[in-house]
Amino acid sequence: MHFRAGLAEFVRRDGALDSTLEIAVAVEADIELRRLTLRNHGEKPRTLSVTSYTELVVGWAGADN
Repeated sequence: MHFRAGLAEFVRRDGALDSTLEIAVAVEADIELRRLTLRNHGEKPRTLSVTSYTELVVGWAGADN
C-alpha cells in the first residue's frame, strides 16, 4: 500500500498476475476516481472477470442522522 495526499495505491501479486488499484479523491469536489491495472507476467493467456460496484447517494450527509 502506498498513500499520498489524495491518492491511495494498492499493489498485489498472485502468481504471475499483478494488480494495482489506484484511488484518487479530489479535494475541491466530491469525486472519487478508481483505476485498476492488471498485468499477466505468465506465458499463458488469462481470462478474467472484473466486477465493479458503486452506491450513489442523493441527499445531504446529515439526512442519515
